Amino acid sequence: MSSFFIIRMQKLKASDIQEVQFHNQQGMESINYDLVNKRKIDYIKAVERRIEQAVLTKKKIRRDAVRLCEFLITSESKFIENLSVKNKKRFFIKALEFLQEKYGAENIIYASVHNDEKPPHMHVGLVPITEDYRLNANHIFSRLNLAMLQDDILNHMNEEGFNLKRSVSSKQENIAVSSSLF
Repeated sequence: MSSFFIIRMQKLKASDIQEVQFHNQQGMESINYDLVNKRKIDYIKAVERRIEQAVLTKKKIRRDAVRLCEFLITSESKFIENLSVKNKKRFFIKALEFLQEKYGAENIIYASVHNDEKPPHMHVGLVPITEDYRLNANHIFSRLNLAMLQDDILNHMNEEGFNLKRSVSSKQENIAVSSSLF
């Protein structure tokens, strides 16, 4: 049986990051976990550290610049919940590996898997560093680039053995806690 693959992205400014961290790190001691970090981290410090390391432009970064792009990755509840624990983790790992390969593992700050919400899902935080070492989310994530990303990650997931199809509407199943963010 085929299921919809869902990937959404939101752009976050510095003032949004702390709220996202609070949501993502809830329940980390129980059934939620981070595929990138062994323990809780300070998202703001991690983002600023990555910007300091990677951005080579002499121009000052604007206060209202997008500093973090967060992906939400999931599928329909029935599909995710019917996966074994091992295959559910593999589903999220394979999606993360694709993003790491496409955008650079060094730019990914966290990959927080939430099993305590329905459907289970993953939040992946990416500092949008361009190939020419600028902080520029709009350059990396144009409408065309996002459409191509949806096709490319779906193909990757299907090559990994998941029977998925592209979600065609944002009116698909909502993620309870995160729906207001996306």
